[in-house]
Order: sequence, then structure tokens, then C-alpha cells
Amino acid sequence: MALSITDLREVAKLLVANGESSDNDKPDRRLILAAPEHVAVNPWRDSPEGKAWLEEVLANCRELEELMAGANCLEARDPLSRSKRASRARQSIDPEGNTGMIDDLDLENGEEE
Repeated sequence: MALSITDLREVAKLLVANGESSDNDKPDRRLILAAPEHVAVNPWRDSPEGKAWLEEVLANCRELEELMAGANCLEARDPLSRSKRASRARQSIDPEGNTGMIDDLDLENGEEE
């Protein structure tokens, strides 16, 4: 049930496509775990041994199999924390780009800084 070289290349493509950089000091561990699961789940479902294994490990949560196989499973992960870094939203390329800016909508709602 090991991943092939082709599978590992697909995992790498998914990591890069979802914003994981090789020089990141704190990689997204949830993404690193989810990408190989996503790549592996369909071949596992196609083999008798894989089916049996999935049924055993997912006995209490059968819906996970469909979630892992889904095209948007990497985007739909819940963050481990609610910190800004854990946010699914892409951060600005310029970290000081929003410094000192006030959103007019925030002012209308009484949310001044």
C-alpha cells in the first residue's frame, strides 16, 4: 500500500499548488498529511486489501473516505488553530501593505482600531 514515485510527484504538486513552500520554517502539517491521503485513497478503494484497510481504520467515521477522495479536500481542512497563520486565506505578499489602512466598512460598523 505504498505510494509510487508518480503518487509522490502528485503529492508534491498538490503541496505547491496549495501554497506550501520548500523554504517555509513552519509548514502546514495538516496539508502535508492530507495530500498523501488524498492521492492514496482512490487506489486503496480500488483494491481488496485497500478496501478492507479503509473499512477497518475508518469504521467509526466512514464519511472520511469520501471527504479524502473529494477534489476540494485540501481546501476544506479545518485549521488546527485560529491564528492568522492557520487561516486558509492567502496572506498579502507585502506584509506591511495594510499597515495603517482603515477599512471604511469597519468604520461604519463601529470597529475602529
